[in-house]
Amino acid sequence: MALSRRRSPIVWMNCNSPIGWVARPSINLNQTTEYAYDLAGNHIREKTTQVGVVYQDNQIAYNAMGQLRWMGDGRAYVSIEYDKAGNPVRTFRRT
Repeated sequence: MALSRRRSPIVWMNCNSPIGWVARPSINLNQTTEYAYDLAGNHIREKTTQVGVVYQDNQIAYNAMGQLRWMGDGRAYVSIEYDKAGNPVRTFRRT
């Protein structure tokens, strides 16, 4: 599991999960952003909570080539289609 590097006071916590959760608490905002990665190291989920309220809960999926296939947060979803050369050709948004 790869950790992103940021220039801010960060406390990393690793949770015992098959997909590998990493939490980044924000000291100034009483906010926590959790990142999840699959076994290939792809960023598959991002959840931001502040004072017990979930403000963002994105799920992300990739195709067999490792390209972004879709992402969504329960309110809206974005899908991306690629041509045989791997170029994005269509983007769909569903609400």
